[in-house]
Amino acid sequence: GGGGGGAGGEVGGDWAPLLDDRWELVILSTYARSEPPDLGAALTRVGRRREAEIASTTSSSSSSSSFDSAAALKHLLTLIGGEALYNAALGTYDLALAYLVGQHAAMDPGEFVADLRMLQDLPEPLRKANIDRRLGRYARCIEHLLEGGDVGGACEVAAKRRLFPHALAAASSGQHGPVQPAKNEVARAYAAQLGSERRHEDAAVAFMSAGDFAGALGQYREALAWRPAMTLAARMGLTPAERRAVAEELCEGMEQLDPGAAAAVASQHLGDVDRAVGLLCRAREWRECARVAYLHDRGDLVETTLAPAAAEAASGLLTEALEVPARVAKYIARLRDLKRHREAMAQAVEEGAAAWSTFGAGGGRPGGGGGGGGGVEDVD
Repeated sequence: GGGGGGAGGEVGGDWAPLLDDRWELVILSTYARSEPPDLGAALTRVGRRREAEIASTTSSSSSSSSFDSAAALKHLLTLIGGEALYNAALGTYDLALAYLVGQHAAMDPGEFVADLRMLQDLPEPLRKANIDRRLGRYARCIEHLLEGGDVGGACEVAAKRRLFPHALAAASSGQHGPVQPAKNEVARAYAAQLGSERRHEDAAVAFMSAGDFAGALGQYREALAWRPAMTLAARMGLTPAERRAVAEELCEGMEQLDPGAAAAVASQHLGDVDRAVGLLCRAREWRECARVAYLHDRGDLVETTLAPAAAEAASGLLTEALEVPARVAKYIARLRDLKRHREAMAQAVEEGAAAWSTFGAGGGRPGGGGGGGGGVEDVD
């Protein structure tokens, strides 16, 4: 959020000269009734007037003004209401001003004084974060939590409000505390949220930005993204046995969903040509199947695996093609029956409409037994 808008806006500051007549009320009303309301600027003027009054009292100088901060506050309270103005005062982070509003709004001291005391006891960044959270200024709340060292709290707000990109940018800027530890913690929390939403490849990138290659590899494995998974496994320096275990898991996961990709893993990372050829036959990638077989000097698989699978697939296609004419003839007969039925219905509707028109012109009705002034005889 920007500075100064509404009850939730941090005061942007109004440093125009203070007036001691009804025009000051006009200025305050303008701020309060603008769209959106700028209560922060209005309260800044009240705070400045209050500070001037305190300074005047301290210096023992007399003031001829008949317009004081109490009158200004009462005017704003009349326009806005106590609770909204109290929240706006909190939004300036000026607890003295909030106390002044609470007093003049006749709020329960047992509530607002305890609230202000609790806020006063907090470190400044966490105090501001607490105020931001209750006023719905979540982006600024995250920034102040990071500044106060509460990275876990910042991640909690970011997860709940879907503000992790902002949190990551704030943690990376260096303006809200140490960069690297906070950035890594926020990135890991962001990656965990992305993984829970089944956005595994995005989660892997987030883990890698935090230097967590093991977490990234786990997300690539969840996504069955075999190319980046195997690349990252090699980059991490995994042993051949560990890389083979990763490849086996990926291959098994893709056998039903994407047999062509599973075949690539089987041939390139597992060295299992028989399995690769079988998977390519399942995917009906006949040319690739032959290429892989001959590439690895396994021409025998063309005769033992590829040819029977291709023949079976061709037989299925031929059977289906032979069944098509009978199926089409059945559909055509059904459509003809439906057409005749619709034509009969349309003819019946037309005949009924013509009958009503004829009897209506004669003053009677179908089946009514004549027209004129007749009708149904009275029965005693």
